[in-house]
Amino acid sequence: MSTEKTTDILAVLATLVEFETTSRESNLGLIEWVRDYLGGHGVDAQLIYDRNQSKANLFATIGPAVDGGIILSGHTDVVPAADQQWDSHPFRASIRDNKLYGRGASDMKGFLACVLEQVPSWKNQPLRRPIHLAFSYDEEIGCVGVHSLISHMETTGLRVLGCVVGEPTSMEPVVAHKGRICGHCTVQGKSVHSSLAPQGVNAIAFAARMIVFIESLADREIRSGHREPGFDVPFSTIATTLVQGGCADNIIPNKCNFSFDYRYLPGVDPARIFDPILEFKDRLVAEMRLLDAEANIGLHRDESCLPLNADEHSPIAALVKALARNTSTRKVAFSTEAGYFERQGIAAIVCGPGSIEQAHRANEYVDIDQLIACRHFLNKLGVSLCDR
Repeated sequence: MSTEKTTDILAVLATLVEFETTSRESNLGLIEWVRDYLGGHGVDAQLIYDRNQSKANLFATIGPAVDGGIILSGHTDVVPAADQQWDSHPFRASIRDNKLYGRGASDMKGFLACVLEQVPSWKNQPLRRPIHLAFSYDEEIGCVGVHSLISHMETTGLRVLGCVVGEPTSMEPVVAHKGRICGHCTVQGKSVHSSLAPQGVNAIAFAARMIVFIESLADREIRSGHREPGFDVPFSTIATTLVQGGCADNIIPNKCNFSFDYRYLPGVDPARIFDPILEFKDRLVAEMRLLDAEANIGLHRDESCLPLNADEHSPIAALVKALARNTSTRKVAFSTEAGYFERQGIAAIVCGPGSIEQAHRANEYVDIDQLIACRHFLNKLGVSLCDR
């Protein structure tokens, strides 16, 4: 393990990991702890609650209330760990081989811990431009909380240089990522005894035809879809991810639900995929209703994340590359909240400790050396804002 001082970061990260902030749970325990931690260092934090007052975003400013500051953004929720085989408790930090293990260690409580560890130093620096902390809830289920967080930030009237979203990129600047839409199909058929199959409408069979059609669109994207150099997967992708249907092996099923995941490149119109799916769905419904007038297929789409397509030569990109000592940039297939900042006119770059390859997996970890690299990055950020 490095001899550099990491005690404070590891202690903060261990505390954050212990809060089980899966999206089905409240994040208030963690967010109130962060609020109190900031308050203990003389930083006022505002909580922006959801409709049920069970979850909250946090916004805080360190330094003068002037334009030209930097937003440091991260989400507080994590994916579940219940169905995974862990070698240690997922919600108890464990250190082995210069790595800290725990759910969210990489995605993305490691970044939050690095930010919070720097607060006392920033408070003692003569910042000429502010550092804004923007921590959200429910990013993992479709970037839910960031909308009200950005709306709140707009009420402050401050204009910023840009935003750094600290998702795990191994501290390499990311300037572009794909958008994500999740499609949900509900097929309503007609149940009959399986010996009378022609008298029913088999919901699973019609769902299967929809799935095969969607897979044909995925193949089309692989063969002839738009290509974007620099992405690890340089075309848009579609994949069926969930299927549920049927109740017994001797009943023609009257219901089948399935979901599919669409990851599209910046600049690609999602209608390229959804218009053909809607047309095929309508053809199937017409066929089904020849057998039963109440048969139907419903299609609902959730915009889970907007794409990011940042200007590689913007002031925030130049600053992040200089602080990270990395003049190269990356484009990634995974999605973040950065696209929502970009849509609101806030230039955003993704850069944070850890690897996305460790996210959402059993035995998720972050290398302690990555936390040290992030600390150096954030320390230099504070120094740069004293000179601007």
